[in-house]
Amino acid sequence: MKKHILIFAFVLLNAFCAFSANKMRFYLSGKLHGFYVDSKEGLNVRSEPSLSAKKIATLLDSDYVIPVEIGEKATIDGTEDYWVKILLYPEHRKDKKKDEYGWVFGAYLDDAFPSFYADELKKQIKQRGFNHFPDFCDDEETNYMIYDEDDERSKWAAVYSQNSVGSWRDKYPYYNRALPNYFATRATSNVFNYFATNETSNVFALTVREAFFLDTDTDGKSVENPRYHTIKVLPPFTRVGLLGVCGWGIELKTKTLYPIYSALVNNRAGKIRGIDIANIYDSSHAFISEEKGLNFVYQTAYTNVRTDENGGVGFYKEEFEKVLSDKKTYDLAFLNGTIEISAMCFKDKDKKCYCLSPKDLAQKNGFLRILCPKNLATANPPAILEQIAVGDFNEKTRTINQSTTLYSLKTSGDEAKAKEICTYSITTSDNSRKAPKGIANHFFVSSSEHYADALYVYEYQTDESGKVTKNETRIFEDKDYDNTFRFVKKCVGEPKPERPAGEPDFYVNPICRLKMRAEPNLDALVFGTLDAGTLLKIVDVDDNNWVVIDGIKGKWLKVEAVNDEHFVEGGEVGTGWVFGGYVM
Repeated sequence: MKKHILIFAFVLLNAFCAFSANKMRFYLSGKLHGFYVDSKEGLNVRSEPSLSAKKIATLLDSDYVIPVEIGEKATIDGTEDYWVKILLYPEHRKDKKKDEYGWVFGAYLDDAFPSFYADELKKQIKQRGFNHFPDFCDDEETNYMIYDEDDERSKWAAVYSQNSVGSWRDKYPYYNRALPNYFATRATSNVFNYFATNETSNVFALTVREAFFLDTDTDGKSVENPRYHTIKVLPPFTRVGLLGVCGWGIELKTKTLYPIYSALVNNRAGKIRGIDIANIYDSSHAFISEEKGLNFVYQTAYTNVRTDENGGVGFYKEEFEKVLSDKKTYDLAFLNGTIEISAMCFKDKDKKCYCLSPKDLAQKNGFLRILCPKNLATANPPAILEQIAVGDFNEKTRTINQSTTLYSLKTSGDEAKAKEICTYSITTSDNSRKAPKGIANHFFVSSSEHYADALYVYEYQTDESGKVTKNETRIFEDKDYDNTFRFVKKCVGEPKPERPAGEPDFYVNPICRLKMRAEPNLDALVFGTLDAGTLLKIVDVDDNNWVVIDGIKGKWLKVEAVNDEHFVEGGEVGTGWVFGGYVM
């Protein structure tokens, strides 16, 4: 008798354990937690826990759902599982301001995020404009650490990890490079924002590719009253306001560590990945007309940023947060040349966006900006990319090398390529005595000599004794007006103006460094020095008389900067007078 009782109890225990194991998978720490739809065909939501009940919505594969109740067990298509009551998406409710619910069959729910590549996920999101996700979740390409919004101590969200709090979900401590914390680089010197003049307390960014944005702007969210977040795809060049760092990610393919930011996009609060954005100062615009222009944005990464690793567990947020929040990290990276361009995006005059490969560039690092020389003869001014790269500082000789590379940007179909035109460089020093000195510049003109658009490159260099080692001008021409500049000749000395310029509404640029003044005379107040190649628009001409300066005949021209330009001494270029003998 006792034997039968024991057998019966054992059977009951097994049945209970099986029941508990199956049902308990919907719980985490005693509470219901979110699940993902695991069905390529989608999943129907019904008004009641029955196949005969009314279908009120259809979920897509990988959709995230929030269970609120576990119902009765059922068998459907030979599979036994529980009906699950879920919170409906706002778009599936009759009254979007009120919570409404539906039922799904639990066999098609999985607590693991579906395996996706970024392009696949973007394609799926574009089908309806968004997907519902709880947060950025590990996929085939990325590993994340996310702060728990409801944890006042800002630990890592335990729901994403079975490892110790503060480590990666998957044990992945290795990375080759890191993207900066833009709240730390904000405090650095302007060497990081080469074309910027003022520091700002606000931090803004631009998307450098199609970017994931997790919209968390939901009313009434709490642990007891959860709400759905939506993940959307933002187009390149979307402006983003950054509010703070709320997590970290590692892109597995490139082994790139990056911050995840709390952000505002179009007045919506959410999160954005650092791998998808660039500092707004690392962008530029070239004017074509009031309606059209060229835009360029690029992202930089740091290759020497390392933290201590903790055995096989991974490494902790405090370690790399300390390093990537330290201004010294970025100062040293700049001085040591351990910065590289990691992503680039170009928007043409028709507002079509192209991602370019950093492999097209002659230098791994530097400052990039887009140019559109409107003073050329062609009706469609070319897209020119300028890269200024600063070499390592030589403490012994107190010298530094700076190179400038110019590229033609050409597009074909959905692809864009940066084709190198030329590179020029100088070596200079902060030592005023017995040190090499150099100056170099470039400018574009419409050449009357060969009926072609032309690029002039001037280089002047001395050695430490003051001896001139280079003083020459190279000329490149685009005879077919197809943005293909080819070398044609080399001349000794500085370039000479071919003809005086002086018509209102014409576009010109200085052929050398040129003073901008408050009035059309040499005694007038100097606003600053324009660099060669600065694109200017003539707004007025002093027609009183021709003047001769340094043996060159010309008129005084009132000009304004076409794009955001800065004087050699610093400060923004506005409107002023220049001598027309030195512009073309």
